[in-house]
Amino acid sequence: MKYKDRETMNLNDFNENYVLLDEIVKKHIKKYELQQKAQGLLMPFFCFKIPYQILNEVGKFDEIFVHGAEDVDYRIRCAKKGYEAYFILDSYLLHFHGKSSWDGVETNKQIEARNKLYTESFLKKWGKDLTQIFIFRKNFSNILDNKGIAHIFKQGKFGELIRELLK
Repeated sequence: MKYKDRETMNLNDFNENYVLLDEIVKKHIKKYELQQKAQGLLMPFFCFKIPYQILNEVGKFDEIFVHGAEDVDYRIRCAKKGYEAYFILDSYLLHFHGKSSWDGVETNKQIEARNKLYTESFLKKWGKDLTQIFIFRKNFSNILDNKGIAHIFKQGKFGELIRELLK
């Protein structure tokens, strides 16, 4: 299998195919400048660094989210304290998109139960609007419009957006 314009591969694609991995790495290195960073709304933590100062101020992961959304919760808590979260674009990680959890390890019923647990926990902690935006991630433009903050979302200022939503 040849690497095309994809930036990821699944476990079957990899199958210890280091030539394919090397092609992806080479293309990735050419694409991104050193230490270029970007922000997204969700910011999932596949591999991350939490500076000691932030860990002391924000704390550890909230253990009510043992079934998921712990990274989203931490992202919100960091923004609340004034910290931004970034992807460093010239870094890369061999990650198989849930291979350890939902890719054949859990049944659909188990996935549903896990999703329900973390969604209920998130709703209880952060409320309806943040749950709609960060967990369901669909049809949330009306929330942003009603709060007059859609422009912040369009500008990609996601830490600021979170702080506005928390007011």
